[in-house]
Amino acid sequence: MASTATSLARHLLPWVLLLLVLAAIPTGIGRSSFSAVPAPTESRVQQLESENARLVEQVRSLATSMDSLRREIGEVRSVATAHFDLLERWPIPRRLEFAGEVVPLEDPQVHVRVEDEWTRYLVNRHWLISWLRRSREVFPVVEAKLAQAGLPDDLKYVVVVESGLRSRAYSPAGAVGYWQFIRATGERYGLQRNSWLDDRRNLESSTDAAIAYLSEMYAEFGSWPLVLSGFNAGERRVRESVEEQGTSNFYDMVLPSETEAYWFRAVVLKELLGHADRYGLHVPEDGWARVATDTLSVRVKSARLDLREICQSTGVAYRQLKELNPQYRRSWLPRGEHAVVLPSQVVPQFVESFPAARVVAPSTPPPGALRASPTSPRP
Repeated sequence: MASTATSLARHLLPWVLLLLVLAAIPTGIGRSSFSAVPAPTESRVQQLESENARLVEQVRSLATSMDSLRREIGEVRSVATAHFDLLERWPIPRRLEFAGEVVPLEDPQVHVRVEDEWTRYLVNRHWLISWLRRSREVFPVVEAKLAQAGLPDDLKYVVVVESGLRSRAYSPAGAVGYWQFIRATGERYGLQRNSWLDDRRNLESSTDAAIAYLSEMYAEFGSWPLVLSGFNAGERRVRESVEEQGTSNFYDMVLPSETEAYWFRAVVLKELLGHADRYGLHVPEDGWARVATDTLSVRVKSARLDLREICQSTGVAYRQLKELNPQYRRSWLPRGEHAVVLPSQVVPQFVESFPAARVVAPSTPPPGALRASPTSPRP
């Protein structure tokens, strides 16, 4: 791109100089206060002046284009230099492991595959900052459930790979929610989905399902790289690949490119997010704290309960209510009994308006809306 710009400038320079000379010609040339110049000559001078003005405008436009081109060249050089500097400034550690399994970085091919994901995430550092923010809300719930199930804590980074820690994440293949379950797999592990409810968007329910799925695959494959490959492509695909290729060593197998990258992405994100300060990643203390919430059981006796009625009775904003209850797809709840998460401070007002409601899980900290700390200024 730089050579093209240099060649273009070299060819245009003589013309630019000529146009600048023409631009310097006095606009009053050929005229006199006595109108001594014959009319045809005066007409020609006016024509030249008009053309001169047009050429001057073209030169200015060309100069603007050249400036823009120089900036683009500078940006390309900057990105190329930054990409190179990433590995100089933040080299890949000599040892990486995930869920107790060490990555064989001494294998050049494995090292290159790790490097692809390493530089990808470091170039897009804004992703990492966003995930660090969201992890403050999501990770505590996932960590507690993994510990209770006796599974490696590192598996929480699978949620980052899958959804970027977003309840409303959706893939073209129809995968939904934090753990990106497709409908059939979600239903297999107890996640309901109908016209008004989708448990795949509920962090606690979907995490329980993911733990059951991961545990089942680990019992079969005994290898976390293969388990994560199965979580991405389906355990059947991994099972068939092991049989067809005659190996259960993930690093020797050929799988779909997205599936091959999946394990390395989890490994890299564990290192980068788990040691954020080491890589210059920092979320400043912004004065926002997690909302203390209670889960209530609400029995709807009428045909339906509009969510706006809950908002009106508690003062909770509609958006906050939806963020605390992402599994509800509609703006209403049908007849029946439902679990509703609300900020703890508004529970008395809600129970007063809906006497049949009762708290079933007090003081839980689900992800969702944040509030400003009373002692801290808003950012």
